[in-house]
Amino acid sequence: KTCRDVVFLQDTHLTRQEHEKLKKTTNSQVYYSSCSSAPRGVAIIIKLHVGFEKENCTTDREGRYVLVVGKIESVDISFLKVYYPPDTGPELMSKLIDLIMTKSKGVVILGGNLNMIMNTLCDFFSSNEKSHRAEKTVQQEKNTKMIQAITAGEIKQQIQGLKAGK
Repeated sequence: KTCRDVVFLQDTHLTRQEHEKLKKTTNSQVYYSSCSSAPRGVAIIIKLHVGFEKENCTTDREGRYVLVVGKIESVDISFLKVYYPPDTGPELMSKLIDLIMTKSKGVVILGGNLNMIMNTLCDFFSSNEKSHRAEKTVQQEKNTKMIQAITAGEIKQQIQGLKAGK
């Protein structure tokens, strides 16, 4: 049995009460954004033993994202879970970038389904599929190094580097 300390969930379709119940059944901190419409609802589950101290939580009324900001071992960290519906325009991407720039702190860990190509070596894309309407915005931000895909190992290195610098 493998234990995960931080889990990002998508398409939860859970009500507020069901998310609260999830806290009790998983013995975890649960941060979520719910919506009553079809494929929506995101959540971040952080096991209690991680020692995450929440400072702020920002959610989307449409169940597309949740940003939780806090500390682990005195290191600022922000978790952002995103569901970017394919029919959504670039406005949401601009909002997410603004959210990261204005409300996040320290290491930012973003997980989710952006419904677009972030890395051509890893992401599958059929030549007859249309690109997401926000891909141009993402490409512009990647060019300015505001968006970068990193591995879990790189995240650990960043946290260790931040801790060593204190």
